[in-house]
Amino acid sequence: MYVAGTVGNVVDVVRVSEPDGQSAEATVTVTSLTLAATKPSTPPRGALGFTAGGGSGTYAFSFAANSSGATIDRSSGAYVAGTVGSVVDVVQVTDSLGNTATLGIPVTAGLTLNHGGRSLVPGGTTLPP
Repeated sequence: MYVAGTVGNVVDVVRVSEPDGQSAEATVTVTSLTLAATKPSTPPRGALGFTAGGGSGTYAFSFAANSSGATIDRSSGAYVAGTVGSVVDVVQVTDSLGNTATLGIPVTAGLTLNHGGRSLVPGGTTLPP
């Protein structure tokens, strides 16, 4: 029985020999499971997608760490960051053989507004400092 090792993107050669000297060979391409995002980061409540490659069979997306309170569609990889910014969510993909790959997505601080420390009365207006 052949079991691939932990190193991907290689070709293994499997050889079987009989006592009478006959032999046969087979080559096995070992691929690595990969995970990629459509954007390198996102603000709070921002959306992005994930794609998986390599591996075997179907893919299931989940979180290895969900610091922002994000959601992810288990089958499509559609992701929406949560409301907490300045954190990193770690998305994980698992193939049908149980192989996994992870990718960290920085959730940025998002939009901030600096009012310059000014006080306003109700209904008052101000310009940025």
